[in-house]
Amino acid sequence: MHLNGPRKDEIIAIISLLDFYGPTFYPVHLTGYEARYDWAKQYIEKKVGQPKFFQFFAVHEVEAWLLSNPEIFH
Repeated sequence: MHLNGPRKDEIIAIISLLDFYGPTFYPVHLTGYEARYDWAKQYIEKKVGQPKFFQFFAVHEVEAWLLSNPEIFH
C-alpha cells in the first residue's frame, strides 16, 4: 500500500470518495444522515489507521443535479 511504501513521507493526504447512501454497514439505530456520516467517517478512518487519510462521502443528490443539466459542462 502506498501509505506504507518507501515514499510515504512525501504523501500530504489520502482522500477516499465513497457513495454516502450505498454502504449497508451502518448500525441499524443510525437513520439520520448526520449520524450516519459521523459514524461512518470515524469508522473508515479508524479502519485505515493512517493520520493522513480522510474519508469523504459523495451525495447522490449532487450527482443527479449535475447530470440532469449537461449544459453546465460547456
